Amino acid sequence: MENVSQAQFLTWFDYMAAQRHLKVVGIFARLSLRDGKHAYLGDIPLVFKYLLNEIKDYTPLQPLYQWLCTRIVPAYLAKNPQAISTLTPALSLLGRGGHTEGA
Repeated sequence: MENVSQAQFLTWFDYMAAQRHLKVVGIFARLSLRDGKHAYLGDIPLVFKYLLNEIKDYTPLQPLYQWLCTRIVPAYLAKNPQAISTLTPALSLLGRGGHTEGA
């Protein structure tokens, strides 16, 4: 990894974190919907917040961020309005677009 800059490594690290957060949200939903195990539903807003915060500053991830903010999170909040206090700080529809791929 000598030829990988610190910035590139951190970008990869953030992308992997975002992938993990998305996977966890899906697993928690699946456990509830398919398996009838609802214990983790209360953790979804926090993991969603982590996901949104992780991707909002990366230009290549803006389409995913925008889709989550405009389609998925509102649908989730319609069914779980108690999560609004957790998710609202993470919803900045413009994002900052501060990072680019490999910056």
